[in-house]
Amino acid sequence: MEIKAITIKDNEKYLRQVSTKVNLNDRNLKNDINVLAEFCKENEVMAMAAEF
Repeated sequence: MEIKAITIKDNEKYLRQVSTKVNLNDRNLKNDINVLAEFCKENEVMAMAAEF
């Protein structure tokens, strides 16, 4: 999975989309979280949101 940095200026419609439920039993979820964590460590991330 590749993560690309985007801004509201670049892609406002995508950034304002409504999140979907996450399948916590998904085998790829832990890997996806690790990829995202590394991206956040290496880039300036302003905000992220989640609903539980």
